[in-house]
Amino acid sequence: MPAKAIVSFFDILGYEKLVNKMISDDKFVRYFDDLMYDITVNLMETWRNSKLSPIVDKLIDAAYFKKIFDTVKVRCIYDNIIFSLPLSDITFSSQEFDKNTTVSHHIEAYFYSMAMFSTLFISKGNHLLRGGISIGPHYEVERKNYLFIFSEAHNRAVCLEKDYTKLPRILLDDGLLEYLKKISYPNIDKFFYKGDDGRYCFDIYSSLSIFDEQKIIRVLTEIRSAANYHIGRNSEDKDILSKWIYFAKYHNRKINTAGLSYPKLAIDI
Repeated sequence: MPAKAIVSFFDILGYEKLVNKMISDDKFVRYFDDLMYDITVNLMETWRNSKLSPIVDKLIDAAYFKKIFDTVKVRCIYDNIIFSLPLSDITFSSQEFDKNTTVSHHIEAYFYSMAMFSTLFISKGNHLLRGGISIGPHYEVERKNYLFIFSEAHNRAVCLEKDYTKLPRILLDDGLLEYLKKISYPNIDKFFYKGDDGRYCFDIYSSLSIFDEQKIIRVLTEIRSAANYHIGRNSEDKDILSKWIYFAKYHNRKINTAGLSYPKLAIDI
């Protein structure tokens, strides 16, 4: 039966045009398939098998860490990426941590997974994302070749994306913000920032802090190249141009804050 879950809905901007243009290119379709799998399933599997994590500042029990990532789910359906964290599935604990801390560790893993996916997708997929993150009743089941999702939390996340933003940003639902404060989740400011309209937005570059410098430079260089390409190519298309300029301003602001200092990788706007 439906239980409380945190659900995120990401929409790939420009996906319909991409499909129409590239559907006959078998090499590209395979590349895009491999890319999506690598930065979702493979990415979380890599973290799952790691003993050292930014989620906590010390080595932790490997079984505990693996269970955390087993709880985070990701689905890719056409131009939609859905991350879910069923809070009711957090039924285990550790002698080192109380229940609220264990829940916070799950949420930390969940946010890091989404941030790494988003950053790597823009750098490798060369397209922007837009979406919402919410909390509420959620039912999800997979049987053989069948996937079924029946979710109020997903509906709320979709409504955030459709009703409150046309820009490439991922909005935080007020209900989830209240929940994070209620459980005293300590890292709201690490993963979210306030937009010009006062709404909390997911900070996709929050994952850069766990990359080594070589990877940071490589990812930011790829993102800058993608942005410069789209800004130059779409100079006459105000809708597409406005989205990339919005993202470029975010990029330029972030690469000079939060311990990052890469002014040469700014996007020219």
